[in-house]
This record gives sequence, structure tokens and C-alpha cells, in this order.
Amino acid sequence: MRRAHGCKTWIAASLLAGCAACATEAADDDKPATTSAAVQAKHVRAVELARQKLAQARLEQEAEKKKREAAVDQAERELMLATLAVNQFGLHEAPLRVRKAELELKEKDNELAENLEEFEQLKLMYAEQDLADKTREMVIHRTERRIAQSTQELDLARAELDQLKQGELMQEQTKLALDVSEKQHALDAARIDARVAWNEKSVAILEAEHELAGAEEAGQATDDDE
Repeated sequence: MRRAHGCKTWIAASLLAGCAACATEAADDDKPATTSAAVQAKHVRAVELARQKLAQARLEQEAEKKKREAAVDQAERELMLATLAVNQFGLHEAPLRVRKAELELKEKDNELAENLEEFEQLKLMYAEQDLADKTREMVIHRTERRIAQSTQELDLARAELDQLKQGELMQEQTKLALDVSEKQHALDAARIDARVAWNEKSVAILEAEHELAGAEEAGQATDDDE
């Protein structure tokens, strides 16, 4: 009886060991499949991420292009306006201001000439008429004061004309020309910035394309290994 009981115990233990071995083998068979699926999912995510990075790089390049084109267009308009201003000043504004100053000078010259003529007429009239000395002196002094004032106004108008021609207009012309030069430099800088920005975004796109190609190759290699 003892021998039979021992035999049964040995058989039961053998069966249990066999079942455990089968279970271990089944688990080992499932492990490679699980690992392969995880690796494949990882590569899929990497490819998708690389594609999104590439799309983002292209979108940024297009946005930067529009931004730089707007900056260049603004610089071109400012240069055009500055050039128009300097041309307008040289062709129209400066000559008009000179002509106006010359006209004012002519008016002062005529006013002085009229006062001198009136003074001569008064002297002739007083020579022919018998007027009191006091009245004669009052009229003559009044006329002399007008002549003195007209002379001062004429000198001032002449000085203002000279200052206008040799000082103010030249300074304004120089400032306008300097503004044109600054606007030209700004336009050149805007164009350079546009090219630099385009190249930077192009490099970013190339890097994104390279990353995508690498991710796709890694995923393809995993599929081939399976």
C-alpha cells in the first residue's frame, strides 16, 4: 500500500511540473509578440511626430516668408516716399520759397523807393510853399522815419533771402537726402533679413525631413526583422 501511495505521489508531482513548464513556455511565446508590438507602436509614434515637425517647419517657413515680405514692402514704400519728398523739395518747394522771399524783397525795395520819392516831392513842395517851420519839420521827420524803417525792412528781407538760399534750404535738402539714404539702408537690411530667415527655415525643413526619413527607415527595419 505504501508503495502504491508513493507511486501516485510521484505521478502527481510529475504532472504538476509538466503543467508549470507548459505555462512557462506559453508565456515565453507571448513575450516576443508583446515586445514586437510595443516597438512597432513606438516607431509609428516616432514617424507621426517627425511628420508633424516637418509640417510645422514648413508652416513656419511660409509664415516667416510673409512676414519678411511685408517688412520689405514697407521699407520699399518708405524709401519711395523719402525719394519723392527730396525730389518734390528740390523741384517745387525750394524754388517757390525762394521766389516768395524774392517777391517780399522786391516789395520792400519798392516801398523804400516810394518813400524816397515822396520825400523828394515834399522837399520840392516845401520849397514852393510858405509853410511854418514846425509843420515842415514834422512832415519831414515822419517821412524820414518811414524811410529808415523801410531801409531796415529791406535789409532784413535781403538777409532772410540769403539765409534761405545758403542755409535753410541746403540744410533741409541735406536732411531729406540723409533720410533717403537711411531708408535705402533699411530696405537693404530688410532684404538680407528675409534671405537669412528663409535659409534658416529651409535648414529646419531639411532637418525635419531627415528625421522623418530616419524614423520611417527604423520602422521599416523592424517590419523586415519580423
